[in-house]
Amino acid sequence: MKSSTQKPCSAAGDKAWVQAIVLRDDATREVTDAEINKIPGATFQEDEIPLAPTRSFARPLLGSVGEATAEIIKKSEGKIKSGDQVGLSGLQSAYNDTLSGADGIVVSRYNSENKAEAELFTAEPVAGKDVETTLDMDLQQSADQLLEDADSNSAIVAIRPSDGSVLAASSGPVDTGLNTALQGAYAPGSSFKVISALSMLREGSTPDSEVKCPATTVVDGKTFKNYDGYPAAQLGTIPLSEAIAQSCNTVFVNQGAEIGGKKLAEAAAALGLTGEDGTGVGAVLGSVPDDSEGTTQAANMIGQGVVQASPLGMATVAASVQAKSTVQPKLVLSPEPKAPAKPKSELTENEAKQLASMMAEVIDHGTLKDLNSPPGAKIIGKSGTAEYDSERNAHAWAIVAQGDLAVAAFVEDGDGGAQSAGPLVKAMLQAAAK
Repeated sequence: MKSSTQKPCSAAGDKAWVQAIVLRDDATREVTDAEINKIPGATFQEDEIPLAPTRSFARPLLGSVGEATAEIIKKSEGKIKSGDQVGLSGLQSAYNDTLSGADGIVVSRYNSENKAEAELFTAEPVAGKDVETTLDMDLQQSADQLLEDADSNSAIVAIRPSDGSVLAASSGPVDTGLNTALQGAYAPGSSFKVISALSMLREGSTPDSEVKCPATTVVDGKTFKNYDGYPAAQLGTIPLSEAIAQSCNTVFVNQGAEIGGKKLAEAAAALGLTGEDGTGVGAVLGSVPDDSEGTTQAANMIGQGVVQASPLGMATVAASVQAKSTVQPKLVLSPEPKAPAKPKSELTENEAKQLASMMAEVIDHGTLKDLNSPPGAKIIGKSGTAEYDSERNAHAWAIVAQGDLAVAAFVEDGDGGAQSAGPLVKAMLQAAAK
């Protein structure tokens, strides 16, 4: 037996039953009955229980079930007892009361000899109810497979723009148990420039507006520069659409003071990044302070500084552009969670069309031009890289939308948005097209 099982076996004594592992009796099973029988003291029981399609299917999201811990028992105030099977994490923990139902109750009167004389009250047991979600089984499995061998915390989120349904929310590697897809909060890097571009559109710019893209720029004594490898031919005066396509940092950094923190925060809200959570799973979308100034505001414009986003939040940004209105993502359908409040300044159809036209150039000839091949409707997108330490380690992002699908991919320790996250969103679009 593995060492993780030896300790509880030894503590349980010679005759106690200790469960080591649940094995799926299908083609994925690697341990045979004969191998189990060779282990001293080991045996097995055949049983049927409801299982996900695979052992890793949406595991950080759905969570796990097991014997109630002392902490869970104490918190339940007597409802949960030692030995009860309960949700330990994820949706199965959050909706444990819904899924488990309620035990039956009998209250009786006993005499001094401890004999029951009469039943005073009875309540029949109540069966648990299903928790219904918006997940698409095929897309979720595709996302899980893409992140199965992830080298660092990663995530893929897919949303249906037309109604905000979360079709996939995968976090990898699975063995960390982290729900990076819905609860991770990171600097979004240049994927955030979609929001910065909206704030500029609201100040009168258009995709054709000429902007200055110097190799470097200085704000309050701090030097900002473009990423290594930025095409020299796209320096100087270029259209705003080209600044998005090639991801020119200095254009947006120089607009920081003029836009200001409040207008940038309003643009983020209009694209769904800072709205209330309506998923029913305690998800994080993003945060954009409205009082940033100076170098912090300049850095915010390129998705650094103090702005943060989850993969769900950035998928929502792409979905909002594609839907031509502010999207509010949903995941749990039943029991229906409280509806989130709508943002004060919603995305307009005209704003979305202008953003989409610029994001289409990212795919046509910009940083995500490798995606300019999947069949089907026009693809729009934006890549992002956010350096997070002095050694220039970086978070990698890519957001795309095609037809009625928006996808965000995130890699915590990546080589760059186009290099590390780009192939993930491309694979998801291909999976959806099958």
